[in-house]
This record gives sequence, structure tokens and C-alpha cells, in this order.
Amino acid sequence: MNPTTERILELKNVEFSYRQRRSFFQYSSYRAINGVSFSVNRGETVGIIGRNGCGKSTLLRVIAGIFKPDEGVLMRNCDGVSLLSLSLGFDPQLTGRENAVIAGMLQGASRDQVENELGDILEFSELGHFIDEPIKTYSTGM
Repeated sequence: MNPTTERILELKNVEFSYRQRRSFFQYSSYRAINGVSFSVNRGETVGIIGRNGCGKSTLLRVIAGIFKPDEGVLMRNCDGVSLLSLSLGFDPQLTGRENAVIAGMLQGASRDQVENELGDILEFSELGHFIDEPIKTYSTGM
């Protein structure tokens, strides 16, 4: 590393898991970030890309200090980070499927119309089995 280059961010083998409630007193975990390592020097631009639910927003929350990594090392030498909430208008207690039906009905479709289109909606969402989980467990990208 060039001695005049200032490292502003470094992650070494960072991991983070969400705890998911399965039933009363039973939980499982979902690993959203697994062994992520990279560094960023002042003046560099970094893009984070990937499919829905792959951990992009979770990674940003870890970098921002909102979530503490389960494993690994995070070194931050930069000013604050701003994150936007993209889940406005959804009920976090309901599943993605339930929220999709309600959103369609609020836009003027009948329940039958929404349910007839639900297959296409679910395919477009790329949520897979997460569609039946409460959206409060989703990543922002989901």
C-alpha cells in the first residue's frame, strides 16, 4: 500500500446471521454475509451488486455500524453513512405474499385478480421461499 494512501474501510472475514423465529421458543438462523473481505482507500469508488436477498443491504448496515458482525473484523475510518428505508407502505408483520395481495387491492384490483397474477408477481420478486416469511425479516434489497 502506498504510504500516502489512506485506508478508510477494511473488512476481514466478516459474517452476519439473522435470527428467524420458527415457533414459540424455537429459532433458526440465516447467514446473510459469509466471510466477506475487502478494503477501500480514500478516493476509491466501490459498487456492491448481486441478486435480491444476497446480503447487499445487510453488508451496508454492518459497514454503517447498525449491525455488529457475528465474526470477522471491521475497521472504519470515515464519516457517517446514510441508509434509506425502502419498505414504506408494507406491514412488517405480514409475509411478502400477504403484502403483495394487500398492495394489489389498495391499487384497485380485486382479491381474485391479485391472486390470479400472484404467480407472476412472485416470479418477478425473486424472493423464492422468503415470500412466505414476514417482511420484517427481509433485507432491504428483498
